[in-house]
Amino acid sequence: MTNFKFLYSGLLLVIGLFFITEWSTDAEYFRSSKLFKLLPSKDISPLFDPMRESRLGDGCLLVYLDVGANIGVHTRFLFEPEKYPNVKHIHDIFNNNFGNTRNKRDICSFGFEPNPAHIERHKQLEQHYKNMGWRYKHIHAGASDHDGNLTFWHRGDGNKNEWGFGMVKVHGTDTPEVVPLLRLSQWIKHHISERKLPQSVHGEYDETTLKEGRVVMKMDIEG
Repeated sequence: MTNFKFLYSGLLLVIGLFFITEWSTDAEYFRSSKLFKLLPSKDISPLFDPMRESRLGDGCLLVYLDVGANIGVHTRFLFEPEKYPNVKHIHDIFNNNFGNTRNKRDICSFGFEPNPAHIERHKQLEQHYKNMGWRYKHIHAGASDHDGNLTFWHRGDGNKNEWGFGMVKVHGTDTPEVVPLLRLSQWIKHHISERKLPQSVHGEYDETTLKEGRVVMKMDIEG
């Protein structure tokens, strides 16, 4: 009987170690499972990463991703709609996804634009919105399926905010510019999908939005 007890205890120990190992190695799988998605991220994430680093999307209930932002006009459509009454179709998209009773302090906008010619303008927009209590962040990088660098070409169309800035050399007078790339899917997963939602909000939202947040993406890129 004594030998049986030791055998039984040893078996339980082996099983316990097995499940601890499986839990550790499969934590990422669990995070992406349906069960995890049903539970509030603020209650679950500490179980996996007690030393969690901050995300750019932390505290953002509503997220707008402007991929291919140029000079940031679409972010201005979102934060300053009264100045752009002629883009009703865009206002409708924001209203349908973020709601008519949203508050701008609950929104975070991220503008992905690799053209260095627009960096200063985006910095000014960031500061202006920060002074207003709004959150905008310029990401100086091109969206890609990998991290790295790529040569783009200036067309000399500064009078049109360099809409022609792209990967293909068209004219002999085009000038090269090496720009950074980021893996967009990984960035979204890390900074947006894994963000911590705010504990309190300023606008009025339905229960699903409060529980899960909302994300809208616009893409105007090459490739």
